[in-house]
Amino acid sequence: MSNWRVAGYDVEAVVDQPVPTLTRGSEITLQLLFDNNLTDSALAFGRGAYGQFPYDQGGLGGVENSYLALRKYGWFAPNSQTTGTTDAGVPWFSERIPSDAYFDTLVISVESIDVPAHTGFWALVTDVTDQSRVAGSESTARRLDFNLFVLAELREFDTADDVKAEFENTPI
Repeated sequence: MSNWRVAGYDVEAVVDQPVPTLTRGSEITLQLLFDNNLTDSALAFGRGAYGQFPYDQGGLGGVENSYLALRKYGWFAPNSQTTGTTDAGVPWFSERIPSDAYFDTLVISVESIDVPAHTGFWALVTDVTDQSRVAGSESTARRLDFNLFVLAELREFDTADDVKAEFENTPI
């Protein structure tokens, strides 16, 4: 298991997966694990829409905060985007984000925290499936399967807007 930063949120692990081999225009699934038993202070600090304080200060903390924020992509992604590649293998996408979405684009950055040699990548979220265990099971860990359409290496673009300018269009 390794630690990742997905859409700006620290995620504790990618379950049983090495650093993915990336090809522009490929679809990959990252199995993200949010373990409530982690104690690392860097991961126990909340940020984003659900709280700005550690657990002991009344916030939801990083683990629950990251899980709740990233899960919201699944509410809109399946019906808000179209993807494909040109005959030359160049990826393209179109997105239509509803006004009540909690984000303004499905383009996200994904980078490894533990593997500095892996430069990370830009991708479009195409779906999110909540695979969390139900109450009463042995583990209380939450898990999201993030389906991503790979657009580019992280070092190629500075912002999601730059990625959108390069790849967002409607195919002819």
